[in-house]
Formats: sequence, C-alpha cells, structure tokens
Amino acid sequence: MTVGVADYVTLQVLEFDENGEQRSTCANTRIVYGDLHHARVFYGTFFAFGFVIPLVAVCLLYGAMVRRLLTKNVGGGKQTESSRAKRRVTRLVIIVVVIFAACWLPMQVLVFVGVYDTATIKMHLFRRSYPGLTF
Repeated sequence: MTVGVADYVTLQVLEFDENGEQRSTCANTRIVYGDLHHARVFYGTFFAFGFVIPLVAVCLLYGAMVRRLLTKNVGGGKQTESSRAKRRVTRLVIIVVVIFAACWLPMQVLVFVGVYDTATIKMHLFRRSYPGLTF
C-alpha cells in the first residue's frame, strides 16, 4: 500500500515517439528527466519496503515457526517419523525463503545498477531488462 501511494503521487503520463508512433506511458517523470537524487530515494525506499523488510519478516516468522517445531518433543515411540517430518518441513521453509529471495533479487539489483551507475551501457541494459523482470 505504501509503495502504491508513492507511485500515485509521483507518476505522470509521459508521451513519446517510438518508430514514428505516438505512445504514452505512466512514468516517474522526475526520474526520467534526470533527477538522480529523487531516483535514489525512490528506489532505495522501494528496495527497503519491497524486498528487505518482507524478506526479514519472512525469515523471522518462518525461523520462529521452525524453532518451535524443532524444540517441541512428541511423546511416544514414533521419534524417527517425527524427526523425518520435521526435517521435511524445515527443508520446505528454507526452499520457500530462498525462492522468494531469488525471484525478487535480480530486479532489485538491476534497479540499483540503473540508479547508482549512470554509464550509458548499464542504463541500456537496465531499460531492456527491467520490464521483463517485473512481470
């Protein structure tokens, strides 16, 4: 919700010509027209609220769940089945967290490369790669 409000406030319709056709898109015009400080603040906030905070929350909550699962003893003689089930759950939790991080990290890296390294070749790579990674 917070990122949506930031988009609503900063995005404007940008008209441009592409291959002789008049097109329009919704874009943060301050970033498009070269306000580097605004771009760094905007994407730094996006990185924090869209990746770091959710990843930390997922790790902490899943970590608490796994810790509680592993410290709780089940009575009876079914210790091997119980420990095998606990290992499967732990492995599944680790896989979910790693997949979350692996899916979102490439886009975040491209955003930071595009904002903090203004070399023309990197900006070209950023502009071509970013739309594909967001969908």
